[in-house]
Amino acid sequence: MPKIEIDPEGVLKLLQNLKVDKATGPDMIKPIVLKELQHEILDLVSLIFQSP
Repeated sequence: MPKIEIDPEGVLKLLQNLKVDKATGPDMIKPIVLKELQHEILDLVSLIFQSP
C-alpha cells in the first residue's frame, strides 16, 4: 500500500473552509470548535491522518 502524505497546509485550508453552521459528525465535535482551534490542532490532525 503506498504511503499517503498529508500536507499540513492542505489540512489548514480545509479547516479554514469549514462551514460552522453544519451539524457535528460522529465524533460530536462541532465545526466551529475545529475552525476556532485550527492553528492549535493543525499538527495533530495532520499526524492522525498520516499513513504509517
